[in-house]
Amino acid sequence: MLTFAIISDTHIRPKEGDLSSPFKVNLLANGRARYAVALIKSLKPEFTVHLGDVVHPLYHMKSYDKAWDMAKEILEPLEPKLHFVPGNHDIGDKTIMDSPAKPINEISTRTYEKHQPKQRFSFETRGTLCVGINSSLFNSRTLEEEEQKDWLARTLHNSQARTKLLFSHYPPMICHQEEEEHYDNYDPINRLWLLELAAQTSVDIIFSGHVHHFFFNRYKGVKLFCLPSTCFTRQDYAEMFSTHPAPEFGRNDTPKLGVTRVEITDDGPKVSIIGTDGLSMESGQKQIVPSVEPRKTPLIPHLRHGIHTARLLPYNGPMEEFSRKEARNDYPLLRLLQLGIEVIRVPGTDLAIPQAKKRLEDWCSLGGKVVPFFLGIQDDRLLKQFTNTFAGEIRALEFLVSSLKEMIPLGNQLGSISEMNIPLWISKISSSSENLDSNSLYSHTVSSGFYPEELTALPPEWSKGGWSGIVVQCPWEKEPIKYFQETLPYLQNSGMDLVVNIRLAKSNPSEGNFCQEAIKTRIDYFLEKSSQNKNMHLLLDTFEDIDRGYNPRYGLIDRLGNLRWSKFGND
Repeated sequence: MLTFAIISDTHIRPKEGDLSSPFKVNLLANGRARYAVALIKSLKPEFTVHLGDVVHPLYHMKSYDKAWDMAKEILEPLEPKLHFVPGNHDIGDKTIMDSPAKPINEISTRTYEKHQPKQRFSFETRGTLCVGINSSLFNSRTLEEEEQKDWLARTLHNSQARTKLLFSHYPPMICHQEEEEHYDNYDPINRLWLLELAAQTSVDIIFSGHVHHFFFNRYKGVKLFCLPSTCFTRQDYAEMFSTHPAPEFGRNDTPKLGVTRVEITDDGPKVSIIGTDGLSMESGQKQIVPSVEPRKTPLIPHLRHGIHTARLLPYNGPMEEFSRKEARNDYPLLRLLQLGIEVIRVPGTDLAIPQAKKRLEDWCSLGGKVVPFFLGIQDDRLLKQFTNTFAGEIRALEFLVSSLKEMIPLGNQLGSISEMNIPLWISKISSSSENLDSNSLYSHTVSSGFYPEELTALPPEWSKGGWSGIVVQCPWEKEPIKYFQETLPYLQNSGMDLVVNIRLAKSNPSEGNFCQEAIKTRIDYFLEKSSQNKNMHLLLDTFEDIDRGYNPRYGLIDRLGNLRWSKFGND
């Protein structure tokens, strides 16, 4: 197995005399880069690729050369197998009318080449072709642009490598292939040219940086990973999040900083983004770098917030003073991968939304699975379309009924689906409409799953309706030990799997649940219990915080898309 690392957007500065940035967080760039280098070194990669913006000062500044001297010192532990593609801070911006900095030119190119003689690279190792390009050249209308395009096309067409990887500072796109040109993507003509070339020559992944945020897209089977910086986050993208920004108005969102490990396996490339969390090292300092272990988490979270919607960011310079930029918050997707979550629960009706359907396909392209849920069979065509489109990626189908008497007829109706060897889970719409006690406080509530005490009312033939699992919720107020005392006796001899819906929402919709310790303790308990029972599955009712509306509560990630916990149980 081939393993290598990627580092991006270090924005290293000289020790003193630098006037290249007014932002305080930029003063931390060097220490954060040192820590990132130490982390990469601990991974023992075969080689490392730097995606550009090695330094922060621009080529015309007095501090540019000294910044490169500092960069060479900080990055030295990764030599001699360290490969660079130039970023816009290194060699000049791409050519665009409203750029806040000078575009690439002959002087900027010569200045860059004093420190890095090559603007592009290509090498093959152990069946993997790695190609790095100077993305600032695109749309420059220069001879160098045409030479690079000819070279790139020949290199990709002539290679017989099993795996092909392309490295570019600028991402071809951040949201979708039809997006308008802006500061953070390729112009439409060159974008289409590059994407089509990549698809025709079976490129597996295009890696890029520049944006200082994570984005994931696909084009005709080509995956596009936009990777994080080690230094700071771009604050214009703080507008993606429905909450207050991180420190420095979104520029110092440390949980979003990181490096990348890529493993080339028989099943294809596996990409892991490893957070550096803004940690820092000083020159000569020895610091213990946390070990990075792969993990899997059997939790199946409810994805209550859509992961497919994009926002139009306000036009506000210096990057976009004259146009709106479209961006989608892809951090929920990244956090699912980092937590080792393999299965998500989504409404079956997502398939009727083109963007949601495409995003589910993107999730499945990364090895993910889905549990779609349906209210009975409201739309037989939608159900069949879901099972046909995602046949190999469906972990189970969940159907909700409003009463016990609907269970067996519905199970019989799903006979053709059960022949596809897809597990069928029966669940119940538990609603406050069943509360007819005029002497008790009434709250409008709806939740998923039978209550444990309802199991005694199940008809004797309930397990013969084609069902392979039953969803039984554990309300927040119920002790998990008592929950299992009430559920397991009824299921042990039924041949049915127990699907636990772990409720983090309190039963009173006016009360919030913001006790992190209690939430994690409960999740850890259920994980430990499920590890002892292969016929148990764990649904978790909240992935992203609900910080407004009904039943406010913490989830696994906050509204900035950052992890509340990086691991669970005894990981």
